[in-house]
Parts: sequence; C-alpha cells; structure tokens
Amino acid sequence: MLLAVLSAILIFNGYQVIDNMTLYCGLLRGQDPSETAGYQKAVLYTFKVSMGVTMGWVLTRAAPRTAVLGSACVGLSAVLFALVAPASVFLLSFGLLGAGQLHGVYITNYILSCAPRRLMRRYMAFTMITMLPAAPAGVVYGLISGTMGALYEDKSLGYQVSLATSAGLIALGIGLSLLLPPRPKAASE
Repeated sequence: MLLAVLSAILIFNGYQVIDNMTLYCGLLRGQDPSETAGYQKAVLYTFKVSMGVTMGWVLTRAAPRTAVLGSACVGLSAVLFALVAPASVFLLSFGLLGAGQLHGVYITNYILSCAPRRLMRRYMAFTMITMLPAAPAGVVYGLISGTMGALYEDKSLGYQVSLATSAGLIALGIGLSLLLPPRPKAASE
C-alpha cells in the first residue's frame, strides 16, 4: 500500500502541470489562453470518457495494476506530447491528460484492494489524503516556468522545463507502480 501511495503522490504532482499546459497552448497558438479553454475541456472530457469505458473493460479482464499503469502511461504521454507538439495538434495533449487523470480512480481501486474489509474506510480516507501533497505542485510549476522563462528570456523554454519536470515525476511514479504486485491481496486483519 505504501508503494502505491508514493506512486500516486508522484503522479498526482505531475498532473498539476495542466495550468502551464493551458498557458503554453495560448503562447504556441498566439492567442489568449482563454480562447481555447472550452476546446481544451471538450477534448479532455471526450478522452476521459473513452478511457473510462476502455479501462473499465480492461479492468474486468486484467489485473488491477494494469489500469494503474495504463492510465499513468497515458498521462505521461500527454506531457511528453505537449513538449513536442506543434500548435495545430497541441489540444490533443489535453485529451491524453484527461484520460490519464483517471489514474486517481484506478490507484484508489488498487489501494482498496489491499485493505482488510474492516479497514476499508480508513484506507479510503488515507487514499484521499494522497492528493494533499500535490496541491502546491501547480505553484511550483508556475515558479519553474516563470523563473526559467525570465532567466533565458524565452517563455516557451520556461513552459518546456515545467513540462519536463512533470514528466519526470510521472515517470518516477510509473517506476514505483511497476514494483506493485499485479493483483494486490488484502492485508491480514
């Protein structure tokens, strides 16, 4: 369970880069970021629905770790895609990130699978607390992009460094997830 929680914290921190993705999208497209916000959300939720149906089906046939790793890998691909995508297809990175955000559902399912029946509420509460350490990550990404952008007088570089930092955190979380047993067993009472 501890390994799953640490993995979740790293991945949740990585996903907090979405605000920088929004600002970077506006910079790439030469528009105010608010002009594409509706499109970003439409793509994000379309992919999230598709991933939910797909991974729900996969989860009925595969080990719980499969959904944990699958959603995290899609989230990582979103950030990596945002690093290299041209403006014309950049919005797809929001879709991939939306699909990857379902990691929160699948890691919670995994952690609850580790729980003895009488401690499920406690495990669930503990799982929700894993999001707390991710709260300041958005501010950190803003500091990274602002500092690097000002230092090198290149806003794009600042956003790219924040995206690379996010990708590193998600990759570390995936690495920890690979160490999880494919099928968790409930801890003994």
